[in-house]
Amino acid sequence: MKSSDFGRYALTGCVAAAMLAGCGGSQPPIGEPGAIPQARAIATHVERGGSWMAQEAKSGALVYASSADGGSIYVLSYPTLELVQTLKNLNASAMGECVDSAGDVFVTTVNASETSGTIYEYAHGGSAPIATLNDPGYPWSCALDPISGTLAVANFRDSYGSGLNGDLAIYPNAQGSPTIYSPPYLATMCFCGYDNTGNLYVDAQNASSPYGSLYELPSGGSSLQLINVDTTIYEAGPVQWDGQYMTIADYNHHVTYGPELIHRLQISGSSATVIGTTKLDTTRNRHGGQAWIYGAKILAITEHQKLRFGVGTWKYPTGGKAQKANNAVGHVLFGVTVSSSQ
Repeated sequence: MKSSDFGRYALTGCVAAAMLAGCGGSQPPIGEPGAIPQARAIATHVERGGSWMAQEAKSGALVYASSADGGSIYVLSYPTLELVQTLKNLNASAMGECVDSAGDVFVTTVNASETSGTIYEYAHGGSAPIATLNDPGYPWSCALDPISGTLAVANFRDSYGSGLNGDLAIYPNAQGSPTIYSPPYLATMCFCGYDNTGNLYVDAQNASSPYGSLYELPSGGSSLQLINVDTTIYEAGPVQWDGQYMTIADYNHHVTYGPELIHRLQISGSSATVIGTTKLDTTRNRHGGQAWIYGAKILAITEHQKLRFGVGTWKYPTGGKAQKANNAVGHVLFGVTVSSSQ
């Protein structure tokens, strides 16, 4: 999938991704971020240009929205959703995002040849990356362990062997070379998220199933374990800790412009029970790409018209109609997260 083709199916979920070579996005931090060690070595300094941001904008929470077609990051004020900065010159496609307790934003990007990617780290309100990491696959999303500061990257596919299977790249303390977890039976991996005790959850497309699957890499574990969810996940979307429960989104309903579903899960052993579902009414603001739970709000990418995308906000866990939407942010947006000032 070339970045120029991305707009044709950027709104698909993980299942459609396996068929069309694309996935549908998120990770933890809610209102109060946990304690993540900040002793992180800077892998590579990169001087990249970006527009100047007013100091008053930096002092508040900021929304970061990434463009899968062009590699730009649009920074918006929160909760007004006004554009305050554009970060340019990343790789061909900027994909999923995540944030640590210091407010540093991590952005997964894919190079033009789609054989590898780069993870960029930005300080809150910063106009140039403070560090980069090389990723050996096709990075789709990321998550940060609130206990150890470990960075997890879900690769839609790897760049070695068959080049078709997805894998997980785990970077201890968000630096250095990753440990790769690459089960042969998974066709793709899409979104990942840690819970509050350091267990990592990732949704994937099993090569033998038309539906999405949920897997867990337990804290300190060495292999992925299947979690049996008591509902069908038609097109697996973002996986995120909401402060009380792990959640998984189902994007199947976007094809009819109906509600998007975010399931809250009670997980025990290898089983997950849906204890509540948030429905986002996307009739007027079609939702695709990543979503991000932030306190009593959920932010998601919206499509307005002619591939012009924006960011919308809904009440969480109430859902319903969007409270606010900026429908003219950028072209083919995919990732979104919120960074709080420290």
